[in-house]
Amino acid sequence: MTKRTKPEPSRGQKKLELYKLSVARSDIAIAQRTCTLVLDTVTSLSHELYQPLFHSTVIAYGRPFEGNKTTGGLPSRWSNFKEVRLREIHKKLMKTRHGLVAHSGLDVRTVDVLPSGHVPSSGMAPMSGVSLKIASYYFPQVMFVDTFDACGDLIPRLTQRINELLEELYESQGLPETPTRLDFSDGV
Repeated sequence: MTKRTKPEPSRGQKKLELYKLSVARSDIAIAQRTCTLVLDTVTSLSHELYQPLFHSTVIAYGRPFEGNKTTGGLPSRWSNFKEVRLREIHKKLMKTRHGLVAHSGLDVRTVDVLPSGHVPSSGMAPMSGVSLKIASYYFPQVMFVDTFDACGDLIPRLTQRINELLEELYESQGLPETPTRLDFSDGV
């Protein structure tokens, strides 16, 4: 019985991979920079920048792993981390993206109707009428540290493969002297 070998990807397929990895690296770098902003700027969960930076981190990190109509998501090997802590934060980020940030999952974003006179939390005045409480959850600072580290693990791996593809696709080619838009054809 002979073992079948996988056919070599076409030039167009390699260019598609280059595109996906390049855009992914950009998104992951944005997520990492946003983690730095959170860690350097946000002093509490009630800080005015916490929620937008939290959502921005989750969106930027998760985007490369999600499929889209044009190029699809990154292959699962990119979400394989040697360190358990990084695998766990990846899972948490993707779960947060699906249930809270990109979508409002019924199991995450519950809504409670609060009766008039209800005291929402210690030290607060009673509610003066019927109101609503929308549940959510938050990442403590350590999760931004873990996310920063996951990005730090991914960026060099992505860069290595990007450089391999650039060398394979373009080092031996006669490129035009002006910038050339990357397309997915088998041409330059």
